Amino acid sequence: MVFKDQRQEPLPNWSPMTPIANQDISDWLNGEFFEMGIDADSCSAQWYAGERMDWDMVVGNLFQ
Repeated sequence: MVFKDQRQEPLPNWSPMTPIANQDISDWLNGEFFEMGIDADSCSAQWYAGERMDWDMVVGNLFQ
């Protein structure tokens, strides 16, 4: 499998992410994201006007 950049140039050597055992996932998440203050409310709107998340817009903007 070959991965290419935006110029269609092959990317240098890569390797798949090392698998994480199920019991280690919580430890890994805490190690990666604890200092960032990410919690269950991080993806919640900080306002309430009754509207829902526009997932089409959100996902579409990931690829611009």
